[in-house]
Amino acid sequence: MLVVRLNQRIYGPYGLDGLRVLRNMVKNMLNGIEVEVSEVAVGSRGWAEAFLEGADTDVAVRILEECIGVLPRKPDEFSKGALLKGRVLTLKDDGLYVDVGLENLVVKVPAQTLRGQLLDVRSMGLEEARRAYMLYGEFPVELYVERLCRKTVEARLSWRWLRWVEGMAFSGLSQVYITGLTLRRVKRALGKTRYRLAVLEYRALGVLEILMALDPLVDIERFSLWLRKTLNPLGLGFSEPFESSGELAYAVQDEVGLTVSPPFQIR
Repeated sequence: MLVVRLNQRIYGPYGLDGLRVLRNMVKNMLNGIEVEVSEVAVGSRGWAEAFLEGADTDVAVRILEECIGVLPRKPDEFSKGALLKGRVLTLKDDGLYVDVGLENLVVKVPAQTLRGQLLDVRSMGLEEARRAYMLYGEFPVELYVERLCRKTVEARLSWRWLRWVEGMAFSGLSQVYITGLTLRRVKRALGKTRYRLAVLEYRALGVLEILMALDPLVDIERFSLWLRKTLNPLGLGFSEPFESSGELAYAVQDEVGLTVSPPFQIR
């Protein structure tokens, strides 16, 4: 049996909802190939794991990697230049910290690297940068490994993640990011209110992470307060449209698998 750690975390009071969605999603994705999904369960620190058997397990892993993201199970699976998916832990003065599913291992995008990739960060405070580029907890990111140390991996943001987040930051639309709720639960709550027409786009970045693009005329702070009161999400962050002459620096980035959607959107 092959155990695959997925780039999905199950947590919070609605975690079972998310797990049910993920189970159905994995089984539908792998339908039609010679593989049996014996279970999709919650592993260490809430990371989801798929248990696979059959002749086409290699094919199944490639499909899961493309559609959901597969995380390493051991530190020795890292190599310089490797592509990693993970979730934001926190943004600090010395850089961006990312969880890639391994205990006792820190993955960090140093502050100097961030300033080189996100030029506007140079003139922003920490909270401004967090809001502008949605660097909130559990936000999915994609990275390239740059340097390997004993208990630390230094990385840089991937080209396609930068391209997508730049488009979001300068889209002219407000963005709201909530965690701990499924897309179905969010849509069901909004469908009965005056806010249903204000949401121009939904993106399920994970089974429990939803990104919404709003009509710029909507009062985002009032909308966020309504979300907190009505849905009580575990986490809520938002960004408002801003203008800047700065552009993302795509220095030393590889054009790998460019897509219009973010590379981590579940589908």
